[in-house]
Amino acid sequence: MPLDLDMAELLNRLERAKAPEYPEMGAILARQFVDTNLPVIDVRPQSVHAVKEIQVDGWQGATLNARLYLPSEPIWAKPMPVLLWFHGGGFTIGSLDSYDAVCRTLCAGAEMAVLSVDYRLAPEHKFPTAAMDAFAAYQWLLTHASDYALDAQRIIIGGDSAGGTLSAVTCLQARDAGLPQPVLQLLIYPGTCGFGETAAYKRFGVGFRLTQRVIDWFFEQYLNSEDDRRDFRFAPLYAENHADLAPAWIAIAEYDPLADDGRLYADKLNAAGTPAELVQYDGVIHGFLNFGGVLKRPHELHQGMMAAMRTSTHT
Repeated sequence: MPLDLDMAELLNRLERAKAPEYPEMGAILARQFVDTNLPVIDVRPQSVHAVKEIQVDGWQGATLNARLYLPSEPIWAKPMPVLLWFHGGGFTIGSLDSYDAVCRTLCAGAEMAVLSVDYRLAPEHKFPTAAMDAFAAYQWLLTHASDYALDAQRIIIGGDSAGGTLSAVTCLQARDAGLPQPVLQLLIYPGTCGFGETAAYKRFGVGFRLTQRVIDWFFEQYLNSEDDRRDFRFAPLYAENHADLAPAWIAIAEYDPLADDGRLYADKLNAAGTPAELVQYDGVIHGFLNFGGVLKRPHELHQGMMAAMRTSTHT
């Protein structure tokens, strides 16, 4: 369908503002730009019962900052389900602060805890640091959930864009390590391929904010060599086996160079016997999850995510 009218207007506003692209900014300025400007177009942060700044284990002994959102007073006799959330940003940008509004929305709307993890970013921390930090955070949560009245048997792993990649990769690593699967993998326009050869990548790689040039720049920040592109911890579509994984709810945007990544991954999961539901949101671009302050379509995505979360945890 045609580009959503509000989406087109936002793109025009961004074009008139002539904001430089991330490659011109460099990683540090790009992070500052996102942390400052993303909340301006996102939904208004909702009130939740409590927000706690905690720390979780990362890869190779690292300590990661994390933010725990609680929808209600913890009841120790009845632990609550929890979404383990990894933000997007091409493994290079994004933070706990830039995704605060999204996490509050999901916490309040789904009535479950959200644990947002500040995994380490490139180029300071190259591949596979983000993937291994995400897996370490899941292991930490399995072990420490009860310390926060959270239910280790009702964990959802989710994220958008690079965070969706990390979520899928974490499920693969957990299976291979013999660890329990989460009850759901919540993948919002995840990157799953390593080489940008899909039809969507070529069709929507110019003019819709997440351009081929920006994607290439993200990958340059994160990857050590071309060989990393073939590693399933970067491109989960290339894993040898996609069976015995948590069911997946996958959302894609119509005007997104990563749209086919989501489609291909859903097909791969379903073919392997892992249930995967694919939902396309028409008329919008990559990143629209965070545009709820100026667009209507993100609210539909939020509702879809929360419905999938509640169904998977039976709350």
